Amino acid sequence: MNGNSTYRAGRPNGGFFGLIRDAGVAWRLLWDPAVPGLLRLVLPILALVYWFSPLDLMPGLPFDDIAILLLAARMLVSLAPDDSVRKAYAGGSASSAPPNRPAGDDGDVIDTTWRIVDE
Repeated sequence: MNGNSTYRAGRPNGGFFGLIRDAGVAWRLLWDPAVPGLLRLVLPILALVYWFSPLDLMPGLPFDDIAILLLAARMLVSLAPDDSVRKAYAGGSASSAPPNRPAGDDGDVIDTTWRIVDE
């Protein structure tokens, strides 16, 4: 697990909404080239293998299958690089700039007017 969890500062870590948020972040991390390919490949495949396997903890009910998918999403978020996770929490992937800004723009520019005052 990552030793630095600053990307979760001020946000609840658990509960239902935390799981749903982690699922969305995991979806963004799956498409991020900065996340190791083995991590992006193994966790989803193992979760899908369990989903379609005939072995089931609760036969006939999908609760355990959904729990395994959410657990895989949470594991992907916890094992991914911190920079990628921060960008995914912010709503974008590390590989693409927001569509309204050029790729080289870091977003720290402030447009303003000014005048020189001689004293």
